[in-house]
Amino acid sequence: MNNVSNKNNPQENIQAEIKFLNDMKTLMKNLPRIDKSLKGYGYKYQDFNDILEEIENVIEKHNLDLMFRQFPTFTHDPYGRVHVIRTTFYSTSSGYRESFDTPILTENLQWNSENGSKNVNTLPQFVGSAITYFKRYALVACLNIKSEMDTDAAPIYNNYENRNSVPNKQVSVNQKQEQKKDINQNQNQLKDFDKKLKTDKFYCYEIFRDALFNIKN
Repeated sequence: MNNVSNKNNPQENIQAEIKFLNDMKTLMKNLPRIDKSLKGYGYKYQDFNDILEEIENVIEKHNLDLMFRQFPTFTHDPYGRVHVIRTTFYSTSSGYRESFDTPILTENLQWNSENGSKNVNTLPQFVGSAITYFKRYALVACLNIKSEMDTDAAPIYNNYENRNSVPNKQVSVNQKQEQKKDINQNQNQLKDFDKKLKTDKFYCYEIFRDALFNIKN
């Protein structure tokens, strides 16, 4: 998380940071659980407006010197330009601020859309949905906003999880069945090998007997 402060007065900066952190702590401590009231894209999610309203309510109720902004922008990494949502929390009394960037992973979202998703019909709608999603995600992650079990990644991961998650009891039963199957398979292989061995011995005896008979004649 990046911060901006007055470089000319270190002591003032320290006090501003302490006040800012205390206000952030109060905000996080008093934010209520926000349940996921909306459903779409195959999963439930929190209403972004509910999150904003609850944050503003706590700031006002506890008279915190806080405000925040979120907007789409871009930055650069070693691989090139990266589109991000920049979230910045400000102290309204000192001007102290801290910000962080959340990458907008539009490539992955576009991939999902191209592979069957019918929820996004136009490019502006697609971009708007992505921006709202990552703004919400940034606030939830930064402020530790609680809800029921997180299913935001359901469209991507649910099928994988469903295929790979089985109750412990069922796993135990399946393991025993697999072990029994392996034992039976090994026993059958031994029987087949023994049978083949006996057959081969008998075949060799037949050849040896015929050879002796031919020599005598």
